[in-house]
Amino acid sequence: MNTLTIDKKIETLAEDKQQAIQELIDDLKPIVDKIEKRLATTKGHYQEYMTLLNTDNKIMMYYILKKAGANSYGLNWAYKLLTGQH
Repeated sequence: MNTLTIDKKIETLAEDKQQAIQELIDDLKPIVDKIEKRLATTKGHYQEYMTLLNTDNKIMMYYILKKAGANSYGLNWAYKLLTGQH
């Protein structure tokens, strides 16, 4: 998934919405760091990221987790599995 496209769309949002997204990134960073430090039970921790991505707006959560430092491989696989793209 290309986060550059999402970056451009976020730049067009009102400042308060951009701030809310940044706060979510900041809030999820410790959780992502904790996941990444654990021994992976699935490749790239995709199973753990599936849990976090399982929201109504998977694309936005994908973006937020990516910006928070999530493993690209695990995040991509989690997204694909949840959206039936595997």
